[in-house]
Amino acid sequence: MTQKALALDDALAEAHARLGYLYAFVNRHEEGIAEAEKAVAMDPNSAMAHNMLGFVYRDAGMPEESIPVCKKSIRLEPFTSGIYYANLGMAYYQKGGDCEEAVRACEKGLERAPEGTMVHFMAITVFSACGKEKEARKTGKELLRINPKFSAESFAKRIPYKNPKDKDRIVEALRKAGL
Repeated sequence: MTQKALALDDALAEAHARLGYLYAFVNRHEEGIAEAEKAVAMDPNSAMAHNMLGFVYRDAGMPEESIPVCKKSIRLEPFTSGIYYANLGMAYYQKGGDCEEAVRACEKGLERAPEGTMVHFMAITVFSACGKEKEARKTGKELLRINPKFSAESFAKRIPYKNPKDKDRIVEALRKAGL
């Protein structure tokens, strides 16, 4: 669908952003970065393009680059959905060391997306890795209510991270939370 949209109009920044995310999701990270960066260059005021670029950077193992892009996506769309905040929280977590900011962003994400599977997954990861086991387990139970078939093992197969260690840390955090 995204490629069809681009065939009709190559000037659609958000379609380039989605294509970048899709490339990253199938482990074509360099192409994903190029498409998502193109989207932001085409429309520097698109919150969605910035958020997708933040995802692509994280998936490619570039959390330092992801953080300012994620922050800008939220500034551009202050009443955005929770996924923008969870993406920022994951970037802080992946960068390592800033649990306070990571937890705060994920809490805000959960407030804004109480039924969001991806937001819950990201929050569980951050809470668990940052020593907030009680919150991780509570959020894990809520995720299983939303998606009873969720498991760390099945999800791990779909995590599109370039760096296997990033994937391993996420799976470990999910297991630690009881998933």
